[in-house]
Amino acid sequence: MESAVKRAAQVRELGLDVTVQPPIGWSATTIPDHTAAAYAGQLEELAAALVLWRRLELHSGSGPRSRNLLACVCGCGRRIRVAKATLAEAPILCGACAEPFEVEEDR
Repeated sequence: MESAVKRAAQVRELGLDVTVQPPIGWSATTIPDHTAAAYAGQLEELAAALVLWRRLELHSGSGPRSRNLLACVCGCGRRIRVAKATLAEAPILCGACAEPFEVEEDR
C-alpha cells in the first residue's frame, strides 16, 4: 500500500488529481483546469505531431494493401483465407492432416 501512496503523491506532483476507486485502488485520475491550461501548448504540439505521423504512416509502403484474400483448402478439406503474399512466403500446413493449404481454384 505504501508504494501506491508514493505513486499517488508523484501523480499529484504532476498537477493531476488522483483518488482511490475501490476495489481497483488509486486509479480515478482527473486533470484540474489549472493543469490543463499549463500543459495546453505542449498538448497542441503533440496533437499536431501525431497527425503528421499518421499521415506519413498512411503514405508509406509500396501501396494499398489488397483486401482480396485467397480461399485455400488442405488435403482433409479444411479451408482458410490468406493473403497471396503470405501464401507465397512459405507453405501453410494444416494441423489436422499436415498437408499444405493450396489455392482452392488450383485443386
